Amino acid sequence: MSIRAKPIPPGFVAIGIFLVFGAAMAALAATTLLWRGTALDRIWTLNPAAYRQLSPLGRKIGILFLILSSALLISGIDWFRHPRWGWGQAVAIIATQVLGDIVNLARGDPLHGTTGVIIGGALLIYLLSPESDRHFRAPLTEPTSRSQIEILFAEKPTEIRLPVRMPAVSSRHGIEPPRMDRA
Repeated sequence: MSIRAKPIPPGFVAIGIFLVFGAAMAALAATTLLWRGTALDRIWTLNPAAYRQLSPLGRKIGILFLILSSALLISGIDWFRHPRWGWGQAVAIIATQVLGDIVNLARGDPLHGTTGVIIGGALLIYLLSPESDRHFRAPLTEPTSRSQIEILFAEKPTEIRLPVRMPAVSSRHGIEPPRMDRA
């Protein structure tokens, strides 16, 4: 009987890499907010407005970024090792991000809010699509022929007898190994 792994849908690896990359970026932000004055502080030249908003919050926001980094890393690892768990975590994280972007829109930041809603919304649509749902809800392997399906759903499983070797037991205390009948 041969069983083949189910095909991986397009985008599966990309989303896993996206989650791990997000964990690395959140860890970098946490590091620069918790330990100031390092060479890593220059990274904020890429987004000085975010630094102006986050730096007054200091250590508190740095710890929250560490928690975010941990959540993203766990989700990224689960995405590849336990896809059903990783899928649920990814949906929750991205949905939270989309809600944050909606708040940005309401606060009057149309550029960041709109961009985030579009990208996050597209990821959510992909994750919640029927194709992704089939992938994450299906068994991890699928049979390759009709006879295998019949074997999987047979009323009475086939018995398999393997030869059993018992370890040698000393009979000095009068204990004998049990006798096994072989068919």
